Amino acid sequence: MEPHLEELLLELVHTLNRRMIECVQPVARLHELSHMAMFVLRIIQSSPGETVSDLARRAEIAKSHISNTVDLLGTKGFVEKRPDLQDRRLIHLYPTEKAQALGETILAEAHRSLSAVLDEVDAATVAALVDQLRVVLDAFDRHTAQAPGGARAAVPFPGDHTRR
Repeated sequence: MEPHLEELLLELVHTLNRRMIECVQPVARLHELSHMAMFVLRIIQSSPGETVSDLARRAEIAKSHISNTVDLLGTKGFVEKRPDLQDRRLIHLYPTEKAQALGETILAEAHRSLSAVLDEVDAATVAALVDQLRVVLDAFDRHTAQAPGGARAAVPFPGDHTRR
């Protein structure tokens, strides 16, 4: 691939990601949650029962940052901490009903925003884009699986339908 196309693809994906985050930020701000808090909550929702260490490894973020964020989420009623029954030193994290409701609200807002934008784009163009993005994602998965250290754990988005 030509270098300018790689740069253009990186810029387009980055810009699209930022704009989608901007669409849901008003909902997060209502609950006084940062982008980091939303990211951590999304991981907890996708893998209930993990520990802070598990989250730090998956997100590749310092354990202290994850721990502080989990404490904030717990204070706000989004995360429940439960001790491990065999090893009381371990604390497992679970999303609360409040977290599930927030996740559904954010997902609905993301769908609403994206739908409004895509209404301006021809359906065949959207379908072709989805197909091509799946091809690129599959290539990433193959490349990651072949890389030293093997595949890293993905951080899924609730409602992730990339493999349909």
